[in-house]
Amino acid sequence: MLRSEGCKTKAESNNVLLFKCIHEDVEYSFALEIDSISGYVRISLLTDYAYEGDYKNISAKNFELYGIKVAIDPEGYLAFIAEIPLICLTKGGIDIILNLINLLEKIIKLI
Repeated sequence: MLRSEGCKTKAESNNVLLFKCIHEDVEYSFALEIDSISGYVRISLLTDYAYEGDYKNISAKNFELYGIKVAIDPEGYLAFIAEIPLICLTKGGIDIILNLINLLEKIIKLI
């Protein structure tokens, strides 16, 4: 599905797919994870923005951005995460993922 949109994909494990998409000459890296236990699909926009500030600021962002979580990955970089119920993906198909990708791309431009 993502390859048909021009994205490069790499399966990391049975439930994690890493992919890169180019939009307006900017390459974005994402991770798509299906959590069958919780019944959610998590899509993360991985950035190359190192975070050196106060962690309280990151926590505050989680309340400002409806439906988007801001996190710091294990290497200290910002990540933006959206979660949707798995049933939405099975009913809405790739359009749901593409809409989330577009939303995350818009958010990162605000940084």
